[in-house]
Amino acid sequence: VAAPAAAKVAAGEPGSTDLLSFDTLRELLAGRRHGAAGDALGGDAEQPVAAEPDVDAALAALQQRGTAAPMQIGGRLVHRSVADVKREILAQLRTRGDGARTRLSAPDSDAIDLVGFLFDHLLAEQQPTSLTHGLLTQLQVPLIKVALKDKGFFTQRNHPARQLLNALMETSELWVEDEGQDAAVVDKMRWVVDRVSQDFNSDTAVFGRLFEDLSRHMGGLKKKADVAERHYVEAARGREKLELAREAASANVKQRLDRADPPTAVRTLLESAWTDALALSFLRQGYEHPQTKERLEFIDRLIELFGHGRPLPERRFELQKLRPVFEEGLAAIGHHDETVAKAWADIARLVEEAGDESAHAAATTVRKLVE
Repeated sequence: VAAPAAAKVAAGEPGSTDLLSFDTLRELLAGRRHGAAGDALGGDAEQPVAAEPDVDAALAALQQRGTAAPMQIGGRLVHRSVADVKREILAQLRTRGDGARTRLSAPDSDAIDLVGFLFDHLLAEQQPTSLTHGLLTQLQVPLIKVALKDKGFFTQRNHPARQLLNALMETSELWVEDEGQDAAVVDKMRWVVDRVSQDFNSDTAVFGRLFEDLSRHMGGLKKKADVAERHYVEAARGREKLELAREAASANVKQRLDRADPPTAVRTLLESAWTDALALSFLRQGYEHPQTKERLEFIDRLIELFGHGRPLPERRFELQKLRPVFEEGLAAIGHHDETVAKAWADIARLVEEAGDESAHAAATTVRKLVE
């Protein structure tokens, strides 16, 4: 561990633990670089170290300039990397002061490289054309500024900038990087990143405020999504229950029709409109409810009206007792009073006379109920 950081830990100075951890990361970084070619210090080791105000000014200029557009290299779309930003910082430093070349301090150079490793990890599975890739590229300079000023960025999980970065990644994974991306979420993410790019200077409280804003927004959307999902599940369950009720009603009607041979119009009525009325009763009241039993009995009693050997006065009497059940059942599934009355009148004619004309009229009326 570097001696200055160790001395601050021993003295109990504020932020000393972060410095110690940062120096540990630097040692790991140095081990990773061992034997690799490249400029580890961000400039020629013999050049003077750039003054902190000059580094700040260089980063401010890059932040004001904004994110460079992606380039086509070797037929692939390539975004600006943190290594590119580092080179741009050095180029900015060369234009300052008396024109003498300066370099980044070793801690600053390492901090930028660590930010680069972080972005490489975050972008490893992102398509270059994705929204997330573009937004993260836009955050490169602000997060380098944070890392140079506050080494707790690397060591504190609850650091405001890290919290915001994690929230943006989670939002992207859950809401954006698929075919059903939510336009409102995309707009919010863009707004948050724009605010970081435009508002962040040196106060990391900006990240905290934006993290809370994004969290509230996404929390509200999640609640809406949860409600919508519950409604969808309930609707699916309702459709399933309705289908089961419909199957049970059809089975009950079929069982009774298999034992009889009523007129075609009566058969059609029972297999269509009355099956719907019976299914609704199964669904709403249950199989043992008095109304359900009444609608089941209606089938048997209506079929019996067309059996052989029953006197006409008796059939007329039974028919009138069935009328209230018939009207109530068809009204329950949305048929108008006039249509129901016409259907009943035609069925009554079938009871009175079994001629072709009556059968045709009844069949026509029942078809209107089915349609």
